[in-house]
Amino acid sequence: MRILRNVVMALSMVVSSVLTGGAAAQDTSDLGEPAITIKTNAYANLGEANVFTILIGVTEQSEYYDIDMGFGPEEFEATYATIDSEGLWHGSSIEARVSEKGEIKIYGDASKIDVIKAIGCYITDIDLSKCENLDILVLEHNELKGLDLTPNTKLSAIYLSDNPGSEETPIIIGTPKPNLQILELDIIGWLDPNFRPDYPNLKMLDLYYTRRLKSIDLSGCPLLVNLVLELTDVETLDLTPVPYLWHLNISESRIREVDFTKVPKLSELFCSHTSGTVNTDVKIESLDLTGLPELTYLSAASNNLKSLDISKNPKLRTLYIRRNDLTALDISANPNLASIDINLNRFTYSTLPADRTTFSEYFYGQKPYQVDRSYGVETAIDFTCMLRPESNTYVRVMSEPVGGTAEEVDLDAYTWENGMLTFNKTFADSVYVEFANSELSDYTLTSSRFMVKTADEFGKPSKIVSMMVPRNTEVNFKAGISGASVDNPSKIMVDFGNGELKEFDVTSDEATTTISGTSTAYNMYIYMPENAVLSALSLDGQRLLSLDLKAATELRHLSARGCQLSTVNLAYNRCLASIDLSDNSLSTLDLAGISGSYEKTFLKKIVAANNRISNFHIVNTSGCRYLDLSNNKLEEYNLKNYDNMLHLDLSGNKIQTVNMAYLSNAEYINLSNNHISEIENMIEIPGLAELNLSGNMLTLATLPVIENAATKYVYAPQSKIVIASKAPSVALDEQNLVINGNTTEYKWVKTDGTVLVDGSDYTLKDGFTRFLTIDGDAVHCEITNGAFPAFTGENVLATTDVIPMGAPTTMIASFTVSEVGDAPVVGFRTKELSNVYIDWTSEGVDFQAYPTRSDVFVANTDVHAVVGKKAVAYTYDSPSDITVFSISGIGMSDFDGSPMTDLTMLGLYNTGLNPENMIFPEKKGIRELSITEAEISDINLAEFPSLEYLVLSNNAIENIDLSKAPALKTASLANNSISSVKLGNPQMWGLDLTRNGLSTIDVSGTPALKQLLLSGNMFAEIDLSPVASTLSALTLVGNQFTFATLPRKVDFPAMMDAYYYGNQAPVETQVINGKVDLAAQARVGDTETVYTWYYGEISVDADTGEIIGEMLSPEGDEPEYSIDNGVTTFHVNYTEPVICVMTNAEFPNLILYTNYLDISQTSGIDTIVAGTQDSIVNVYNLQGMLVRENVDRDTAVDGLAPGVYVVGGRKVVVR
Repeated sequence: MRILRNVVMALSMVVSSVLTGGAAAQDTSDLGEPAITIKTNAYANLGEANVFTILIGVTEQSEYYDIDMGFGPEEFEATYATIDSEGLWHGSSIEARVSEKGEIKIYGDASKIDVIKAIGCYITDIDLSKCENLDILVLEHNELKGLDLTPNTKLSAIYLSDNPGSEETPIIIGTPKPNLQILELDIIGWLDPNFRPDYPNLKMLDLYYTRRLKSIDLSGCPLLVNLVLELTDVETLDLTPVPYLWHLNISESRIREVDFTKVPKLSELFCSHTSGTVNTDVKIESLDLTGLPELTYLSAASNNLKSLDISKNPKLRTLYIRRNDLTALDISANPNLASIDINLNRFTYSTLPADRTTFSEYFYGQKPYQVDRSYGVETAIDFTCMLRPESNTYVRVMSEPVGGTAEEVDLDAYTWENGMLTFNKTFADSVYVEFANSELSDYTLTSSRFMVKTADEFGKPSKIVSMMVPRNTEVNFKAGISGASVDNPSKIMVDFGNGELKEFDVTSDEATTTISGTSTAYNMYIYMPENAVLSALSLDGQRLLSLDLKAATELRHLSARGCQLSTVNLAYNRCLASIDLSDNSLSTLDLAGISGSYEKTFLKKIVAANNRISNFHIVNTSGCRYLDLSNNKLEEYNLKNYDNMLHLDLSGNKIQTVNMAYLSNAEYINLSNNHISEIENMIEIPGLAELNLSGNMLTLATLPVIENAATKYVYAPQSKIVIASKAPSVALDEQNLVINGNTTEYKWVKTDGTVLVDGSDYTLKDGFTRFLTIDGDAVHCEITNGAFPAFTGENVLATTDVIPMGAPTTMIASFTVSEVGDAPVVGFRTKELSNVYIDWTSEGVDFQAYPTRSDVFVANTDVHAVVGKKAVAYTYDSPSDITVFSISGIGMSDFDGSPMTDLTMLGLYNTGLNPENMIFPEKKGIRELSITEAEISDINLAEFPSLEYLVLSNNAIENIDLSKAPALKTASLANNSISSVKLGNPQMWGLDLTRNGLSTIDVSGTPALKQLLLSGNMFAEIDLSPVASTLSALTLVGNQFTFATLPRKVDFPAMMDAYYYGNQAPVETQVINGKVDLAAQARVGDTETVYTWYYGEISVDADTGEIIGEMLSPEGDEPEYSIDNGVTTFHVNYTEPVICVMTNAEFPNLILYTNYLDISQTSGIDTIVAGTQDSIVNVYNLQGMLVRENVDRDTAVDGLAPGVYVVGGRKVVVR
């Protein structure tokens, strides 16, 4: 954003007033008409937490205004607003928070307001008509539905980027505006169709990505110096009226040519076409820059330039012209060039500009040098264009199998002499030549790929397509060949099964030429002449038993609709730009390349509707612009990185949720007739013409609200909202919404059409219905909201049928609540679709309904537990209908589940239950039992003969016999006090005994064990040989293992990367006669251990894992210690303790430590002078110089610099 504003308060700070509402409403009648009225969606998007900033500047030093944001007016002092040289505003700003109405009214003198800045405030409408002296307006990144600035004639700077407008109320700037100098209109959805910049003082006009702009007339802004039309649809540009133009950006527009002779002062020109989505059909063919002597910067990448004359641009410094078709460039007249990018053109070493020492950047890698598709052996290939005077060019030949890795060809297979390359042998795969030059050595150049054939093979057609068809049937298909035309047809040959090649003339590179014949066998083949490329193939309606396209590596368009194909392999067809495989029998469609170099970077259109596809894979998602996978069997689809998608059709699948975050450029989206119940990240999509979400499982609570009136929005009908089949009440409160001022209406209807009466047949409050009439008739609810008017008649949003019932009386469980956690959850599963009802106070008045399903477990967080009250759970059906009963986060002093006789899963999490106060349901059918954070100290698992999954974490168990439950598959017993465990579980694959007191375990009774978690115990060794062949995950962190006792990963063939063993207890050892014996840790297998000794305390850097401490040295003439086969001998004594750190590459994630050791009295220290220890001594350094004389031995080294000294004949280290 460019700001036009004089800075008169350079160092002043922003004065911010926080007006968050909440005061009692005051009368505004005496304030008159508001100076400014603002409407915003901030509340709708952020709720009560909405807070945003509006800056208001006035022409005076201080002016007071009243601001009403829906809570009554509050006084606000506005001051003069300025902008400093770094683009920071200074002045008075409002930290605003609006009410649900989303409206702000500002009362006061409108004539004194000259600056308004409100960026990203969700503003939809703003009335500024009274602000006649407005000078600067900044409303970027809002949601303006319309704006007319015609009354604001004194504006000098306008910033409105990223606002939608609408077709009915577009963004209008208006005239006259004699002071206007800056106009930023980036990313405007609907701009005034009559927009004409008739502003005589305008200097900067930015219309970036304002797509509906089709033309521009600059005759009204003769002083213009900066013009941006990037990503617009402007097609022609007359620069005659703007002779002072200095900066021009027409990149990604539809402008193909411009007469630059009218703007001789132009310094910066941007005209690249690198976008993959906008105006991709437009490329600039030529540029005449001869009339631009002041040009310093040129960006013209990704066009079709074949030549470029820059000889008249002596001031040129930056040249960005990559991805064109240039073969030569003369830069001799451009002495100031500093940055040059000519990558991906068609230069050779003989034509590339020479490097200069003045270049800060020079990029010159090129497209492959094009050669014929094949050559005969012993044929000289002319590469003299790769020779450069006064330099050497080197070659090597690379062979690259399809889908494989390139390898260098033996030097004796070819000769290279004076730019001529001759092969003396053939190759099974294509080859290419790689060139390197001694003068231009930063980049190698390559040739295109080609085949080397024998003399007999050369010139003969190649088999490109193989297919199986029913024999003796009429075969019809269409083909296209690159470069073919009516005037220049190309040949194609077909073998219809008899071994004879029948020739056909192809007259287009598209699949328009029809080829017909009768198959005489199952196999038929398409052949291409030497150097011809099959570019398009249409097999629509032709029954195919198989299709082999591996050799058609340059095929660009494929259509095989209705061919009855069950499989297709496109891994080798890297040049494909469009695919249509509709109406086949495909179950999988994998569009990945056989290798990275074979990914389909050009593929933009994919159609595979009406198949059986349940698995779809594509790598280059960002390149896809058109995708139709409708009427398949997809259950999920990840739309990440489909940023350039324009047309998306996934209708008629089984998708349950979609994320729309990456579809900002879409024009058509059809997700109808899926199982979608959630739309994630429904962003604003400005260009969306149609969105179809009908036939899903969306409701008022989950349907997106589309504000863009230009979007055709189809959302009705939707699947019925599933409610219980029997119920005393129904909660539809999630549908009780106010959407754009429209409230939800509910109507209960019997199956015969009779409408129930509110107040007599039922009561309704905030979406919660309680039935009063119990007559046994089924009813359903019809739900409407004015924001979704299509929900009417046959397409009304409705529930499934429910039979109103009295209070349920069949109890399934009861418990007394002792505590309610932060996030309690209850969940159930039943044999039939139903509800479980909980009376949280056992008073028989209020029954909370919890919907259940028969296919999945349903969890609910709407919990009304009351401490001290007994809660009773009921059903209308039999207690045997309950299969899963789960409660989490509710403390219980007792639990009775005895009525449940057919339970398969019981989960009581974080309840604190004492087992003496617990009555289990029938145990024999329970397959999954989870009781955590209770007081269980003992449990007889023999009472659970069907038990497969057990969780008893965070209890008080000391000993447990798991062999009594032989069907167990997993058991989690973390955070107990277990010191012994018995195993005898042949099906067990997962066992968690983390943080217990185990030091031994026998796993011979678990031959199928795959995952074993033993962290936080007391193991010093372990025998895992009985499960060595099955164990794939193992955790031993926080035990007492050493390098000598840890299991080695190499001994577990099934072990993946899930082996964790760090943070073991210190290795206890001691000093004996100046030695520390750690020989047991000296090596693991053939890998030696590294020992490092430290002086004093050490620590570990949390970020890098490095040891921080003072390291001792075993090196030099005076080593402090030495190590022999793991045994350390110390040669000095220290007053501070030492510690050894051990590492071994066999266990890279473990650092072993010893305990701290005292070596102050070691006897391994060599003495210099023997004899008695006098109390008065002399001190020498290691060079023999006297440092101190006749000093007390106890204080002899106090204050000396760190180092080694001889004190009374003994070495002493000062630290």
